[in-house]
This record gives sequence, structure tokens and C-alpha cells, in this order.
Amino acid sequence: MRALPVQILAFSMLMAACVSTQAYTAKTIYSFCTGECTDGEQPIDVIVDGSGTLYGVTESGGLYNGGAAFALVPNAKRTKWTYKRIWSFCNPNDCKEGFLPNNGLIMDTAGNLYGATDVGGDGRSGALYRLSRKAKRWKLDVIYDFCTFADCADGAPTMRLTYRGASSGALYDGTSPLYAGNYVAGNEGAVFSVTPTGHKGLWTGKLVYAFCQKENCTDGANVEALMADSAGNLFGTTANGGKEGVGEVFELSSDGSGGWTNAVLHNFCASCTTDGGIPNGQIAFDASGALYGALLQHGLYGQGAIFKLSQRGTKWKEDVLYNLCPGGDCAKSGAAVASMVLDSEGNLFGAASWFGAHGGGTAFALDPNFEVLHDFCNCDGDGTSPASIAMDPAGNLYGATIFGGDKSMGTIFEIEK
Repeated sequence: MRALPVQILAFSMLMAACVSTQAYTAKTIYSFCTGECTDGEQPIDVIVDGSGTLYGVTESGGLYNGGAAFALVPNAKRTKWTYKRIWSFCNPNDCKEGFLPNNGLIMDTAGNLYGATDVGGDGRSGALYRLSRKAKRWKLDVIYDFCTFADCADGAPTMRLTYRGASSGALYDGTSPLYAGNYVAGNEGAVFSVTPTGHKGLWTGKLVYAFCQKENCTDGANVEALMADSAGNLFGTTANGGKEGVGEVFELSSDGSGGWTNAVLHNFCASCTTDGGIPNGQIAFDASGALYGALLQHGLYGQGAIFKLSQRGTKWKEDVLYNLCPGGDCAKSGAAVASMVLDSEGNLFGAASWFGAHGGGTAFALDPNFEVLHDFCNCDGDGTSPASIAMDPAGNLYGATIFGGDKSMGTIFEIEK
């Protein structure tokens, strides 16, 4: 999503009244940015911990205009939220952690947060960091500097980090490998791991797979999403490559001796109205191991689709669940799905960054019928261009909009069930 023209669409024709369905109530719980934007600006993601506190990062702003990590803490009735800045990237006197956080956070079982920066660090190509709570303060440790491999195969990731068991929603154990994918290695992307060594807090990186090894990149190019299952297999999408050049779904499985095998599970189709092309945003898994994702282009109405990929015997089969912009009318659904999540019953929820009834994107449910839960509009404190969505145990939805809100620098929103 970061490379797509969200900015171009975000501020156009966004002054109509906001609406939401009766079943869900949408509200802005925080607007960026205050004062000199020391609280950050343009949030890109939030996660919810067991207490209901939200954690996230902003692409810029903070004390040094290099981005910020923050927490939003609710009161007992969840009617008010207190903003707390837990870190500012990057202090000009000590910029080892880098700046411009480029993806969301993950949390381990001890409550530590992990993420990545896009620029800076010792190699000037970003860094992997861990934020740990120390009494009432937070401490940042750089655990890996990116771009130490040939062709920068371990360059800054383009999506949230993943780890064994992440597909089920389990927290990271803090000791097993973290996996990331990117767009760099030879300009076609790679997947790599970073693992703690147990010695003086050091972590070491290892290349898992560099894409475009086959002629015409039929093994894929440019990793868009990555998720690890409970067995440690890595599933993901590429934005390009595959048989038709419009992306694929892949599985990377370990051979048990340090090597990995890449299997293409599905090739997307630019010329098929029953499929689509160019995967976009995060992927999600249900309890049966089926994979869900979204496509940016092509499909029945040319604006992409939401798909499900499930294993049937030894093969994987795609089902298109919904074609975006039905009848060519993007006001009915929104487009450019950036994030999706499933509830305990297998119902799918997502955020679309473009269009919708008021031009600012939508939050939607697919259960199995498609329903817009909220049309973002950049009016009355509402945000625009939602970039993420998350769910708490009660089924309430939370997310970040890149723009809009009271100060026009993005919001954190709640869609209460």
C-alpha cells in the first residue's frame, strides 16, 4: 500500500456526511497531530493487547519527526482513551534505531513490541527494533541492522513481521525466528529470518528465499504479504511475477536441514473475470488453515476482488468471495483492501483505502454477504484512507486512517459491535 497512490485520492470530494450501519457504531478515538506533531502523524497500523490497550506507529512526526510508537489506553468503560507516546524515532544524537517506521508492530508473550524502520541504523537501510517496558518507561534495543546481505536481500521489510504460529493470532514467543519479506534483493524481493543467538542480545540473519530465480519470474516477485503457520511454514503473496506477471500465492517450507522450498499455490490472472491480479495488503487465516487475501486490479469489475485459498487434497483451490465495485460502482464497496481479519466464527472484516460512498474508503464485513460498516469521509473528525484493521476479543474493530481527523494527519478509529 505504501507505494500506491493513496495520497492522490485521499483529499478529493470528502465533505459529505458520514454514515454507519445500525449494527456497528463508528467513532474516532484519537486524531493526529497535536501541537508540533510530537504525538506523530499518519498512523499506519494498530494492534490490541489482552487488556484492550492499542499500540501502533506513525510514519512521521514525533519529537524528532522520524515517526513515533504510541499506546492508547482505555478507561474501564472504554469511553475515553489516553494517548501515550512510548518512543520517538530518531534522536539526532543517537539514531541507531533508524527512523520512519514502515510497518506495524507485533507483541511477544512478555509484552515487548517489535517493528522495523525504513531508513537509518548503522547500515543506513533501517533496523529491526524491540521496545521493552522498564518500570514506567520504554526502552528501545536494535536487534538487527538491515541490508547486510548481498543485493540487500535482508533489506527493510515491506510488511509486518511474522513468526511461527502467527496465523492463529498467538503472540510471539520472543526466542524463535522472526521472518520478513521485502522488495529489494536484486529488485525482485526476498524472504529472510532473524533469530536471537542467546549471546549478548545479538541476533543473526539468514536468507530464506530470493524471488525471481525462474525464467520470467514465474516463482514470483516483490513480496506483498507474509504469514507463518503453527508448523513454521511461510505463506505469502507477491505483487508481481507468476505465470501472468500479476502475482501469486506461495508457500515456503523448510526441508529440515536449513534449506527452504518454494511452492506456487496459485497464479493470479489479469485476463480472467473470475479471478484478478496484483495482491494487496495483509493476508489472514481461518481455523481450518484457509488463506484470505485481496487483489488490487482486474476481476469482474476491474477493481480487484477478495479471495479465499483452501487446500483440497494435495492441491489448493481459489474461490472469489466478492468482486469489489459491483457493477463498476466503487461507492458500494470501496477498493484497495489494505487489511483483513477474521472473527472466531470465521466472518471476514476488512478496510478498503479508496472510494466508498464518500470517497474516503470503507470498513466492511463479509459474512458471507458484503456489508459496509462505515464509509470514511474526513468530516466531523472522521478519518480517510484506512490502512489497517484489528479486532479485540469482544469483536470490536480498531484501525488507523492515514489522513483526516481533526488535525488532518490521520486517526485511530473504533467500530463498536
